[in-house]
Amino acid sequence: MVENSTDNRLPTQGEDELSWSRYLPSLAAILLVTWPLLSYGIIDNERARWQHAAARIAWNEGDREAALQVLNRAVELDPENIDALIDRAQWLGELGDYENSSQDLQAATGLAGSVRQEIQLRQQLCDSLLHLQEADAVIQQWDLMQQAVDSGGGRGNWSLEQQVLWLNNRAYQVAVSGRQPAFAVEEANHAIALLGGEGIAWDYNGAPLYLAACQAYLQQSYSRALGLSTKAVRNASIFLESWKKQFEPGLNWKASEQRRREKQLETMRRYVASLYKLQSLVLEKTGQHGKQREALKEIEQLGQDFHQLEAVIGQAEEIRSLAFSPGRTDLRSTLLDTRGFAYLKNQQPNLALMDLEVAVRICDAQYHRLIVSVNRQRSLAVDPGPLDRLVVQMTRQLAVVLYHRSLVYDALHRPARAREDRERIKRLGFTPDRHLF
Repeated sequence: MVENSTDNRLPTQGEDELSWSRYLPSLAAILLVTWPLLSYGIIDNERARWQHAAARIAWNEGDREAALQVLNRAVELDPENIDALIDRAQWLGELGDYENSSQDLQAATGLAGSVRQEIQLRQQLCDSLLHLQEADAVIQQWDLMQQAVDSGGGRGNWSLEQQVLWLNNRAYQVAVSGRQPAFAVEEANHAIALLGGEGIAWDYNGAPLYLAACQAYLQQSYSRALGLSTKAVRNASIFLESWKKQFEPGLNWKASEQRRREKQLETMRRYVASLYKLQSLVLEKTGQHGKQREALKEIEQLGQDFHQLEAVIGQAEEIRSLAFSPGRTDLRSTLLDTRGFAYLKNQQPNLALMDLEVAVRICDAQYHRLIVSVNRQRSLAVDPGPLDRLVVQMTRQLAVVLYHRSLVYDALHRPARAREDRERIKRLGFTPDRHLF
């Protein structure tokens, strides 16, 4: 049944026009009120982007005060502009305003677009917190990072580089905090193991040759593998003998340090024996059976079982690209610096010195190579800015490693050596204090 009612009828054309004309004044008033509100965010966001771009130009030109003023306006216009917050946090950190820097980074973590970005921001936040000596907050941030990683499926599908850097960065920031030093040492050990182990990390001359020999062997380039493995064995053997003499346990060695040193000695013997095994495999492929027997005899003299050795590192190419690629920081110095500093915090300065001596040597050599390379490129560069920033980054890294070694020398009551390192840090343009990390 359909109800007949005049209220349900369709209006005629005249009535429709009359109806709309009646509402036009109200619609116009609503539009006048809402349009500024609707356009406010759009216009302000665009203005914020322009302000941010202008701030970057001013900062790069050295006008830091003006840059921060403009960037402050950009953040006021668009408080959720994560790039502006990150830049301001970085600039404030460079100026030593770690309190406000940490506040910006905390805000940025809530705007992160991915787990990876959140991790990067929280690690930067940890740096600010370490400057502020908020150790417990640093540990809390790493707990939050672990939760974020777990929620994203864990680290199972991460690349080798991501795995190594995660372990290293956590170990380092935890060590700097002064909390859980034994845990920091353990994490650093895991990072070094992923990069091939202590032999690869310590043997600064032989390890690159060993990895290259592994690659050549896997590619069945046996002639090249033989030349590389022969050089690698020679360098590794020399390193082992010099290492044993340089770090012979003395009266100031703690029992825990002596036990660890014995394990490391066995690890280094096993490492050198692995090189001899690779050489023996190559000699077998090239039909040099007499020299192969000599290599096998060297393995026996090192007290190792041929069948228990892993001669060919399957990830040699990936490890080599991480540690020894031109234009990249040698990751070995970073990992050894981290573990050395963790050992120091764990009251094991003799173990710390073993790592930091090698870290300084690797980092110093790379620093000098970089300076030579940059000087060659500078005259050809249209914009020398990136080259300058690279030099500053490498110089700071060397200063940090030197500072850590100076602290170890202090702990071992070797003030003259500590003073030498600190004087060099000053010549590099940095201040050797707790903010250098």
